Amino acid sequence: MNSIFQADYTIVENKLLCPVCFAKTDIGTILRCSTVSWPYQHWIYFQCPECGGNSHVEVHNQQIGTGLLDGAPGPCFFYCSQMQEPDFWVEEHSTMLVCTYKENRYIFHAKT
Repeated sequence: MNSIFQADYTIVENKLLCPVCFAKTDIGTILRCSTVSWPYQHWIYFQCPECGGNSHVEVHNQQIGTGLLDGAPGPCFFYCSQMQEPDFWVEEHSTMLVCTYKENRYIFHAKT
């Protein structure tokens, strides 16, 4: 598979993959390797430790998904992979997203 934008791509369920190189990853790695957020879209910016590729992660309470954005004419999130996780929580604030996973808190300030 070369791209999640190919017509025959199927979203991977119950595990997380880098949408650039398709390396398997996990929630803790994603949270440690992410930097900023877009709170109103529930997106955080992720740099894969395997390939160095940049992508986005959509976060909601008990749900997380990796993907890429298509920005024309407006931002649209294309999922690569997604999973449910009962120990994952997200707080939305106007200036940040706060993700809590297994009692660890990760703060992602809004992209300015």
